[in-house]
Parts: sequence; C-alpha cells; structure tokens
Amino acid sequence: MDEIWQRHKTFILQCVIGGLAFLIAFIVMSNSYSGTKDLKVLNDSTKRDLDKRIADGVAPSAKSIAAQKQKAEDAKNQIREMGAKVASLAQSEEDYVRENILWVLATIEKPAVEAERFLALYKQIPQTCLTSVREEARSVLVGRAAQKGRQIDETFGLSAGVEESEVPGALHALAIVCDVMRRALDKDGVQTVSDIRVNPRNVIGTELSWMSGVDVRMSLVGDPDDVMSVIRSFNQLDPKMNRMTVMREVESIVRPSPDDDAVKASFALYGLLQKGTQGDDR
Repeated sequence: MDEIWQRHKTFILQCVIGGLAFLIAFIVMSNSYSGTKDLKVLNDSTKRDLDKRIADGVAPSAKSIAAQKQKAEDAKNQIREMGAKVASLAQSEEDYVRENILWVLATIEKPAVEAERFLALYKQIPQTCLTSVREEARSVLVGRAAQKGRQIDETFGLSAGVEESEVPGALHALAIVCDVMRRALDKDGVQTVSDIRVNPRNVIGTELSWMSGVDVRMSLVGDPDDVMSVIRSFNQLDPKMNRMTVMREVESIVRPSPDDDAVKASFALYGLLQKGTQGDDR
C-alpha cells in the first residue's frame, strides 16, 4: 500500500479534492434552486390570489387605478392653479429680481425706470444692489415715519447681510417689509414696526419642488383696530403685487402692559415664487 500511495498520491489527492469541490457545488446549487423553486411557488400563489380578488371585484381594476391616477393629477393641477394666484410667476431670476425692485420702487413712490439701474448693478455685484435698494427705501420710509411720529425697524431685517445666491430672495423679503411698513404708516393708530426678521432661503422644503418661498417676521404695536386692519389686508389677489404676500401665521397678540390700550401683534408672512409657470394677470 505504501508503494501504491507513494506512486499515486498526487492522483489520489486530486480525486479527493475534486470530489469535495463537486459536493460543495452540489450543496450550493441545491440550496439555490430550492430557494428559486420556493419563490416561484409563492409568486404563483400570490398571482392566483390577485387574479381571484380582481375577478371577485375586491382588488381595483386597471380602469379604477387609472381613474385614481387622474384624480391625483387633477389635485396637483389644482394646487398649481391656487399657487399661481398667490405667488410670483417670474420665469427667470432676472425677471424675479426686476419684479421685486419694481415693487419696492412703487411702494416708496419712485419712478419705475430706476429699476434698470438697480438691475444693472445686480448683474455686476448682487449684494451691492440689495444694499442700494434697501438704502433707497430706508431714506424714504424712515423720513415718512419721522414725519408721522412713528418708529420703524431701520434694519429692515437685513443687518446681517446675505450670501450672493440669496440676494433674489432677500429682495423679495425687502419688498414685503417695505410694503408692510407702507400699510402700517397709512394707519394712524399703528405706532411701531419692529422685530423684523427675514429668511431669504427657500423655506417651503422639498414637498413642493415647483414652489419656493421666503419668510418675513415682524411685530406691529398700536391701536387694536388699526393693527388688525393691517393684518387682514394680506392674502388679497389685487393689486397684482399682493399675490406675492401670504399670511403664514399670527404668532401672538398681547398688550405691552395691563394698562396699555395698544396691542403688540407678531406675525409671519410668506413671499412665494412659483417656478416653471407662465405668468398672467389673474
């Protein structure tokens, strides 16, 4: 035996190793094919169950599924139509910037032709454009407030500055702030516009990819009737610029002191931009 082993040990070892490899491959393939067979049985069973449910009218038919998809699409279109009534419909960043500059100029009663000067500045140095428009508005509104004995937040919520990419949203927020100040100064009973904070970044989130919005928060102090009159003036469709301001929430309405007849109302506004929609005058 020793002689046979010595002569043929290489061949014998190869046979043994080959046999083991074959056995392992057989076990692996058996398990794999067994799992595939089990899945096929399960899939066949599921298919028979679904076919029976469809035949019995329990599961939705293809027609029913198509109808539900159409309802979902109609709902999306309705949301877009509603959004178009309260949002800016500017088709490009340049149009969006121009629209908000024109809004500020209209609020402070400056000629619309000046918008092109600010727009040219925006194309060169966006932050300088924002600062220039804010200073133009500040010179008018602060002077108007002083003449009436009122107080307004002279920072306009933009004292910290913004990134270059945030300038379009910041101009939108500035336009809203100026508009609210104008509404407040038109009311004899509103004494103070304060605590202005703006967020020029998109605050809508990813749920509505075709809509973006900036956030503006502030407080008004004054006669309750006049303060509430300003708050109720939002969410209107006319004039066209009003569509760009939506009341988000009234955070609080309190009396500064128990003996004070005035109230302090803090609230938040949305400035909306609907992307990918043709503008109109609805």
